[in-house]
Amino acid sequence: MYKKFETLSEEKRMRILNAAYGEFANKQFKEASTDEITKNEEISKGALFQYFGAKKQLYFYMYDHGYEILSNELYGQAELNNPDLLERLKSIFSIKMNLYFKYPTLFSFLLFSYKMENDKEIKTMMDNDYAAKYTQAIGKVYTGIDYSKFRDDLNKSHIISIINWTIDGYSNAEVANFKPNDLTDEKYRTWLKEIDEYMDILKKAFYKEENQHGKCN
Repeated sequence: MYKKFETLSEEKRMRILNAAYGEFANKQFKEASTDEITKNEEISKGALFQYFGAKKQLYFYMYDHGYEILSNELYGQAELNNPDLLERLKSIFSIKMNLYFKYPTLFSFLLFSYKMENDKEIKTMMDNDYAAKYTQAIGKVYTGIDYSKFRDDLNKSHIISIINWTIDGYSNAEVANFKPNDLTDEKYRTWLKEIDEYMDILKKAFYKEENQHGKCN
């Protein structure tokens, strides 16, 4: 069904997809406009429908493409064999923030579609497909972790929650405050430097003393 779209150059496909992710990232399906997607992308509305057939087919393509990115480029390249939880999460953070250079609104689209979309057909798909994919991804992240690095006097599940809140809070705050034109190599290096500083603090707070010195710097 999508053969015509997939024969386009990578640069043009990315421009169209990024325009679509941006339009659907904070609007309900019924409110999002294909006119907004096409007006700045040197593509007619007719051509867009030739590529995807219908607005909902475009939406489903975006969803499938988004999770292919997460599977292949995020979780597929992260250091999930490293038994150190902080090193794994740092690797995921690094790749995730790098993906913002290519797809600035991809993660916003996926989150909004899962939490806020009210179209019955899309919501049914999310309740079934998203839950399965999320469970599979999270399972990979927390499999094979060396929990003996954590302090024995603290609840391990609470430690993990605090670590995730810290990393998610930092990344969400940074993403909320930048525009696509602000993404530079210097900005990426700043993110990595600052997340290293947070990782060092988390290690000192939650790891046994002999495990506090390591890669996170």
